[in-house]
Amino acid sequence: MNLLLIEDNPYTREMMAVFLSEMGHNVKALDSLKNLAEKIDGFISDITFTDVELDEHELSGSYMSELSDLAKGKIVALTGRSYESLNKTVRDNLFHFINKPVDFDEIDKVIAQVQSMKQEAQEV
Repeated sequence: MNLLLIEDNPYTREMMAVFLSEMGHNVKALDSLKNLAEKIDGFISDITFTDVELDEHELSGSYMSELSDLAKGKIVALTGRSYESLNKTVRDNLFHFINKPVDFDEIDKVIAQVQSMKQEAQEV
């Protein structure tokens, strides 16, 4: 699967990118939202894992719209905050929410769920 990872913490970004790559996924890891369209450069993700609080700003409704348009896949928020603390627009556009520190079993379950959804869609 094509996975987009947007995480400003270099340690977390590297750890997740290695983990996801070792699982056999094609991973594009970014450190920020700046110039998102150029950084994605046609990469169509099945799942985007994104930090909620990136250095330059917090995940917002406008960012969610841009990310949905550019990446095309399901969006999964990664955060140390509560789900309820996210604004409604963000919550409404999320496929899933994962608390930090990241639980790799949870990530694996989300990936398996999206893979299953893709297979079912192809069979129809």
